[in-house]
Amino acid sequence: MIKNIYSLIFFLFVILNSCTSQNEKDKDIKLKIKTTAEQMTNSLVKKDYQTFIKFSHPKIIEMMGGKDIMLNTLNAGLPDGNEIRKVSILNVSDTLVVNNIIQCTLIEEIEMTVNGGILVFKSNLIGISYDQGNNWYFLDANNQIREQMKELFPELSNRLQLKIFGKPIFISN
Repeated sequence: MIKNIYSLIFFLFVILNSCTSQNEKDKDIKLKIKTTAEQMTNSLVKKDYQTFIKFSHPKIIEMMGGKDIMLNTLNAGLPDGNEIRKVSILNVSDTLVVNNIIQCTLIEEIEMTVNGGILVFKSNLIGISYDQGNNWYFLDANNQIREQMKELFPELSNRLQLKIFGKPIFISN
């Protein structure tokens, strides 16, 4: 009887320990994703476009005509003197693994100076890693219809949850 109790306690210990270990792995990868996304958004705000491009998906770079053309486009800036002031990563979803590709969604809040004030809005990003989470690419998923995203990136899971946000907030000068 005592042996059975010890066996049960040992079994429960192993189960609980493996759950805790998985939770720690999940926290670690979410922290890595958030930190990497913040490196990307900080480089955008600082206009360090060479660094920003490193986080852009190769298909996006190709669609823009290559790194040089993408860099020239970014250096030209936003129209009418608009400027991105701040980008905050608010949330990283749980990750999904599909065909050894890790994917997730992120919510970002963007502050832009625009003619007459500041525009604040939330946006979706999709994070994707092809190498077990060592390197991450990010896709802006706001203006893309899911079918268009799947056409360009067939590896994206249908289980990725994209949020719908309200209208941007305009703060007058």
